[in-house]
Amino acid sequence: RLVSTARTTETTYRFRQLALGNYRLTVRAVNAWGQQGDPASVSFRIAAPAAPSRIELTPGYFQITATPHLAVYDPTVQFEFWFSEKRITDIRQVETTARYL
Repeated sequence: RLVSTARTTETTYRFRQLALGNYRLTVRAVNAWGQQGDPASVSFRIAAPAAPSRIELTPGYFQITATPHLAVYDPTVQFEFWFSEKRITDIRQVETTARYL
């Protein structure tokens, strides 16, 4: 499926709000006389962020600080925290059993 086409005099182009999925991007140069160069293509995937590779727990005075770490740093990733006083053995039950913080 064709998601977008654009012609610009800029050397960069930002595609916004792409849905999850696999994509193929093709770019070619066009000069002022409309002559087209050979296209160059690249495939990429928009996917959900990976799970944290580890969670660091730092105890404090009547508190604990949880710090998730990603295997590959991504400044755009945010984290959701869930808490339960009881152990949840089935991860699929976290959202129905635990409290969203």
